[in-house]
Amino acid sequence: MTGRLARTAGEGVLAGFAGTTAMTVTAAVYARRRGPLEPDESGTLPVIDFDNSDHVVIAAARLLRLKPRTPAARRALFHLVHWGYGSAVGIGRQLIGRVVPGEFAGTAVFYLATQAMAVTVFPLAGDTPPPWRWSREQRATSVVGHLVYAGTVGAVLAALRRRR
Repeated sequence: MTGRLARTAGEGVLAGFAGTTAMTVTAAVYARRRGPLEPDESGTLPVIDFDNSDHVVIAAARLLRLKPRTPAARRALFHLVHWGYGSAVGIGRQLIGRVVPGEFAGTAVFYLATQAMAVTVFPLAGDTPPPWRWSREQRATSVVGHLVYAGTVGAVLAALRRRR
């Protein structure tokens, strides 16, 4: 039983890592295609994707009661949370698969769960506005990013199951 549990968790983490990689690449491609951001009237650059912003650091620092004091510490916390959290959440898809039958349905529920986390955690802990005040572009990058993430996680887990 322990071996099966470890394999299930490991596959979830692997799929989560693949999903995080796909989401990160998608965001980078979008940022490159979009071009440079223009500062607002206060001189602040707008945030287009909260998942790739300092809001990740704000939320993590608040939830973990950390105080990263240097830019290097903030970057390290961002990468730890971005890659660690993104990888670990893949285990959630495995758990959903235990109660929601079918690859598509399970991945759809997983997508809804990841999107629900984004629209609640960032406003509650990451100092973002509530989602109904996000710009159209912020909403779109959140929806597309989490679709890419959930779809990749689901596809990787389906491929791993076929190999067994």
